[in-house]
This record gives sequence, structure tokens and C-alpha cells, in this order.
Amino acid sequence: MSDAATGSNRQRLALAPNDTESMSFKFAAAYARRHPGAVFSFEIPEVQPRAGGRFSGKVYLLINRHSYSNTVQVAAMSHDYGFATIMGEETSDLATTYGAMEQFKLTGTGIEVGFPKAQIIRVNGDMAARGVVPDIAIETPIVEAPSDPVLQRALAIAAAGN
Repeated sequence: MSDAATGSNRQRLALAPNDTESMSFKFAAAYARRHPGAVFSFEIPEVQPRAGGRFSGKVYLLINRHSYSNTVQVAAMSHDYGFATIMGEETSDLATTYGAMEQFKLTGTGIEVGFPKAQIIRVNGDMAARGVVPDIAIETPIVEAPSDPVLQRALAIAAAGN
């Protein structure tokens, strides 16, 4: 925690000052109980899925080396919970990573800097520095053709029900 992180959070709070359920509000409360330089854990409560209407068909996700950020998190969760069959090639971005970037300007230079304030741990607890590995690998050329052979292969696999 730092004065800069607290200030950045304060700017977000100003956008919705009455939202006492927002993560920014909860961060502000946690910051208020600590001094600059403190490192602390911030637990995010587990939320149950909405009831009813769950899709029961097969789900396929297509990933590749260009899959980043939330795409990687969705693919990892879908794989770990068995929600989907993952196809394509391993992601370059990591399934266990750091995120929730905080940004601020240094007062002396005006240079904008950022740092992650959260560690995102893959649902299955795997701490390895590795991307999401597909269940079904599909060879992906370095330069993809307009005909998109990777998508065509994925569609053929899904149509066959594999």
C-alpha cells in the first residue's frame, strides 16, 4: 500500500461515491486501517452462480499465443472446472499471474508508473509459470491465412463432437 495507490483508488471512488459494495470502497476501508508500506492480503468472497438455466451442451474454446488477460483466465477456469474443451495452442500469457494494475504519476518527474496489486491464482491452484495448455492441440502457423485453417479445424472437431 502507498499514498499513490490510495490516491488512485480515491479517484475511482469519486466516480461512484455511494457504491458501498464496490471493490474500490472495500479497498479504501482496508487502506484506512493501514499505514503506507503495509503489505496485506485482501480476500475476495466467493460468489455462487446464478440458479437455473445452465447450458448442458458441449462448449469449445479456441485459444492461441495471442490469447491474453481475461481470455486466459476464462480458458483456465473453463478447463479446471470442466466447463469446456480447450482447443488450439498454449497461451503466451500465464494462467497464474499478477494483475489489477494500479497506476499513478511520480510527483517529481510526472512519469506514469504501474504495479499489480493482486496475484491471480489459477482455480486448480497450479502456481506454475505456464499458459493454458489446450486439451486438443491444433497446429497454428506463424502467419495465419485468410481462410483461417485453425478455425476450420476447430469447427470440424466440434462438429464431430470430440
